[in-house]
Amino acid sequence: LGGETESGPAAPALCAAAKEGHVNALRGLLLMLPPGRGRASEGPSSPRLDVLTTGADLAEGLYLAAKYVHAECVTVLCGGLAALASVPNVDVDVDLPRILGDALISAALGTPAHDAFELDKTRGYIVGLLLALKADASYTTVDPTAPAPTAVCAAALSGHVCALKALLGAKASLDARTKAGCPIFAAAFHGHADAVKLLASE
Repeated sequence: LGGETESGPAAPALCAAAKEGHVNALRGLLLMLPPGRGRASEGPSSPRLDVLTTGADLAEGLYLAAKYVHAECVTVLCGGLAALASVPNVDVDVDLPRILGDALISAALGTPAHDAFELDKTRGYIVGLLLALKADASYTTVDPTAPAPTAVCAAALSGHVCALKALLGAKASLDARTKAGCPIFAAAFHGHADAVKLLASE
């Protein structure tokens, strides 16, 4: 999952900060840049987004922050995306439903290097935050290389119970399948007993 459109020169720095959880660096990149060519801030308290930052950059940063369980970075990047989408007279492609949906899958899936049990509640919080921002709990990615087509499948595949609880609480569909089968089969195949119990109760 990730942005496929052309990225600006700031993308490497933004994505590195998002991946490593450096929220103050993100704020510096997104909120403290001077107004760019054709992108003026709407007021003294509005985020200022420079031409170096594109919707694809912000989306990629959001996927990484969600995947690596950096909740504050997710909040900042969602604010940046909303600000970019609202800038008048700027030709940008910010598909918020797709970006939030892919970020939801990224958060639910995670990464083996950030799979510790103590991160599960934070992961669930990130999923809840994205859902509160109107991410579709049943969103299906169009990325054919994604290991899971929906966030429920991703959470079941990885055994992330708090994320799974948040998704089921939002009435996410259980119809999608991974290569390992339906969500409960995927959870069972990978030995995630708590996820199996939760899915069996639905």
